Amino acid sequence: MTFSIKKKTLRKIVSSLTMFATVVSMSGMMALSTVVAADAIADGALIKSDATNSDGTPTYESLDIYIVKIVGTKQFKRLVLNPTVFESYGHLNYGDVQTITQAEMDTYTTSSLVRVDTDPEEKVYAMAPDGDIGSKGWVNLTSTQFVDEAGSDPESIYTINSVDGGNY
Repeated sequence: MTFSIKKKTLRKIVSSLTMFATVVSMSGMMALSTVVAADAIADGALIKSDATNSDGTPTYESLDIYIVKIVGTKQFKRLVLNPTVFESYGHLNYGDVQTITQAEMDTYTTSSLVRVDTDPEEKVYAMAPDGDIGSKGWVNLTSTQFVDEAGSDPESIYTINSVDGGNY
């Protein structure tokens, strides 16, 4: 038994398959490179930047994950220092990290001010990350000094757990 297909029919089949494969592969690529729209970011969301180097590799900073705090129209972000800190918050999930553009990332004010949830005195610390470790300093100011002289925003203070506080 001989099977024959006309050249014209074969071209249509090949053309259709090529078009289908292109659409499917482009859809997949678009899904992988999707950047979350600004209005999709909620309070408590995890974000990271889509910034890349000139060779297309992620920048060192784009590997950092931040947790968002939204108070009214104010948008803050705080660095999650390292995987130990990330995992100490049982409700955080790496699958929930949303990638946003660097321009959008820049609209968030970076906060380094924290209060450890187990501190009965509720001291406020300024955190200074250095890679996966860091240092902290007690912000020993009156509330007037904190706002008027230091120019700090009390709404930018995050409450963190003791594991997070202990990593600085």
